[in-house]
Amino acid sequence: MPGIGGGGYSTEAKAKAKRRKRRTGFLAQLVGDGLFEIAGFADFARFMRRRYRIGDQFIVEVRKARNPYFHRLVMGLIHKLAENRDEFNGDTEKALYVLKVKLGRATIFALDENTTGWIPESIAFENMDEGEFRIFFDDLCHLLANDYWPDMTREQVRAMAEILAGRNRE
Repeated sequence: MPGIGGGGYSTEAKAKAKRRKRRTGFLAQLVGDGLFEIAGFADFARFMRRRYRIGDQFIVEVRKARNPYFHRLVMGLIHKLAENRDEFNGDTEKALYVLKVKLGRATIFALDENTTGWIPESIAFENMDEGEFRIFFDDLCHLLANDYWPDMTREQVRAMAEILAGRNRE
């Protein structure tokens, strides 16, 4: 009977849903006639964690990034933080998640009476216009200077981001 003891889902449907893999998006750049390469270290590391093998085939959706330099600004800082702070253990995604929560860019929800969780907002550039990005980036630099690199000012964090992003690559 549906709904008794299983919430209306069969064990087979639950197992099938569990086997589904989450999509892996990454930033890539065109490097030749029909050749793309993964554009950043964090994207490459996330891609490689999926354990793809040579010869695997993929379905690729191609969309041009709004401004790759902005992406490099943010992700360069987050990667630097993740690599240099023990609490992140080199995990850029974990660092990004924590920073989004600290910046108030996450929605809180109750799992039960005693436990809450967070759903972070997307900072993908198709979800954030340039004005929103500039506010996010400024807030990020301020947070990093205050909470993680107290010997630096917001402006110094911003300058470091520009160095990490390679301003000359724009």
